Amino acid sequence: MNETPSSLRILLVAANQTDRLLFRQAFEKSGLLCAITECTQAEESLERLGVEASSFDVVVIDHDLAGMSGLNLCKRLLAEKMAVPLVLMVERGSERVAVEALQAGVHDYLIKDPRRGYLDLLAVTLQRAARTHGLAHGPTEEILRREEELWKEIFDNTATGIYHTTPKGRIIMANPALVTMLGYSSFEELSQRNLEQEGYEPPYPRSEFKERMERENKIVGLESRWKRRDGTTLIVIENARTVRDRGGKILYYEGTVEDITQRKKTEEVLRESELRYRTLCANIPGMVYRARADWSVDYVSNSESLCGYASQDFYQQQVNWLDMVHPEDKGRILAEGSRLVERSESLVQEYRIITKSGAVKWVEDHKTSSFDEESSLVGIDGVVFEVTERKKAERALWESEERLRQFMDSATEGFTLWDSEFNLIKANQTVLNMFPPGTK
Repeated sequence: MNETPSSLRILLVAANQTDRLLFRQAFEKSGLLCAITECTQAEESLERLGVEASSFDVVVIDHDLAGMSGLNLCKRLLAEKMAVPLVLMVERGSERVAVEALQAGVHDYLIKDPRRGYLDLLAVTLQRAARTHGLAHGPTEEILRREEELWKEIFDNTATGIYHTTPKGRIIMANPALVTMLGYSSFEELSQRNLEQEGYEPPYPRSEFKERMERENKIVGLESRWKRRDGTTLIVIENARTVRDRGGKILYYEGTVEDITQRKKTEEVLRESELRYRTLCANIPGMVYRARADWSVDYVSNSESLCGYASQDFYQQQVNWLDMVHPEDKGRILAEGSRLVERSESLVQEYRIITKSGAVKWVEDHKTSSFDEESSLVGIDGVVFEVTERKKAERALWESEERLRQFMDSATEGFTLWDSEFNLIKANQTVLNMFPPGTK
């Protein structure tokens, strides 16, 4: 993009190509004149700023960089007294990083929310950062007019709620998105609401919000519960800052709000589903697992009572289930199971394992392999039951029958075994000699 005397000169430091493309598209959509220079690595940006710092009005740094995080890059630049305002971009869920950046001296931040609402505020945020830092090229009437128009367009059309409220609870400004979010038909209706008297649910008192704003001047990623006009609950993520007069008195709070009510409901449904699943697995009298072709696991439960190893031992690959299979059984188990990685199939295997304590246990492994639409192995799901006592009982029965057979075969007297319907089951050799073939 060609630089003009009224353009905003931006250095964008971002490794992700999609982020860089979205950044440019956001400025093209805004209509704000700018010249964007890109760096994909922290070291590259350090070299460029070392010789061209005066060529930029604002530096935008993505936190997710290879080799050096965006936060550490900001700290490095601040330590070198870089006279350019810095704006850090972080992912949703990394609000603590944004707070740390502000405390370190970063001028501003942008939260990259999943809906990409931050792109609507991008141009205004950077223009304001550059202008308030005193570095923007001659804030001409044209620049100021365009910025005002851009702000109004964002204010009216963004899905993110925007507000100004006073410490006494008066709502002095709210955009259409926030008015709709709170269930009102107009700003005039919403402005009748006093936040000192209503609006916040008990676990999220406004007094706590005001104390933090007085102490920290900014709040990043605050999760709050507000009340809609109809009394229902709205769960939001809120970012806010104080606006003070020259004497330091707070004039009002300026903030943005994202409705995350549906997301929280979805998360709760997922938590309940996961709890039911984990409870089900915990109550199954066996080890439940999902394994890969190399016998490493993606999930395992109830392992410690069976083999002595905790789930984390498997997740951290400190132990592999195949390593526990008895050496005399391993070849057979591998040969039988090889077809599971070739096609979807179910299999039941009996074999011995050697536990963490060195004990030998018999197990019965019920497993089924599953594949995706592209015929790639998704995983092998199974349940392993201990059958040591059953195998001991089977062995004891076989040994008893063997002793009986040997006794009957060596006896000089005749012995027979009959079932309940007097059908002959077994006769020793003495009896057979008494009744040669053909005898009735």
